[in-house]
Amino acid sequence: MSVASVRRAAKESVSGLPRAFWWLWASTLVNRLGAFVSILVPIR
Repeated sequence: MSVASVRRAAKESVSGLPRAFWWLWASTLVNRLGAFVSILVPIR
């Protein structure tokens, strides 16, 4: 299985998801990264 076919399959499987899903996913990712950083800052 080539990289191009995996990329094409991934694009086909997620292309139908609504825009609101992607906003929610991105905001959750930012929130989790912020929580992770806030834990590491006092250790420094």
